[in-house]
Amino acid sequence: MENLSIQTSQNVDIQHNIASVGERILSQLLDFLFLFVYFLAMLFVNSKLSYNIEWVWWVMFVPMFFYSLLFEIIMNGQTLGKRILKIRVVKLDGSQPGILNYFIRWLFRLIDIWLFWGSVAIVTIAVNGKGQRLGDIAAGTSVIRLGRKIRLKETLLVHLPQNYQVIYPQVSLLLEEEISLVQEVLSYHTKNRSKKSQELLDLTKSKIEKKMGVKSHYDSFDFLRIVVFDFNKILNSLCL
Repeated sequence: MENLSIQTSQNVDIQHNIASVGERILSQLLDFLFLFVYFLAMLFVNSKLSYNIEWVWWVMFVPMFFYSLLFEIIMNGQTLGKRILKIRVVKLDGSQPGILNYFIRWLFRLIDIWLFWGSVAIVTIAVNGKGQRLGDIAAGTSVIRLGRKIRLKETLLVHLPQNYQVIYPQVSLLLEEEISLVQEVLSYHTKNRSKKSQELLDLTKSKIEKKMGVKSHYDSFDFLRIVVFDFNKILNSLCL
């Protein structure tokens, strides 16, 4: 299993499992299946109309043409096929891909997938070493596996309030090393309560918000505590 090392803005190397060529091919086949079902459904609707309506064809083909672009934007780097296989598009610098990144990936599909039946994408991913097809190289992205095996570490475990509910499900984007860093920052602030510790809290909050793709109204200390609680809650649920 190949790993992708992503260096965050904090100069911390984070290891992700790269989605395999097989997983990406299967996700593409699933997407083709969903599009085929959609196509048949629209044909059925059109056949039930008493006369041919031009907008039906627009409703049929436009969403199919822009399918991967629209879903990756709406579903945070995933199409339906990618979500089923638990893989996702990410940027190599650890930040959240933007619309431009998704657009570049989509634009290169013409070369990567359509013109040569996916052979260009398969060869490029196989030799690149970072799980990138041409579109990923141009967009500065890759595709990682989210269903990684989670190791429970005693340093990460905290006592959760009874019936605690997750506030930020986006903590699933964080790694154990990042949660450990958050806990160290919280511990440092609790022991020192200084201007320096507050600045460290604020900086850490900003970095974690960016990684998770959220903007919190909580103050830095409360937000980071919630992040730790949420991470533990999700860990516990995955290990049941």
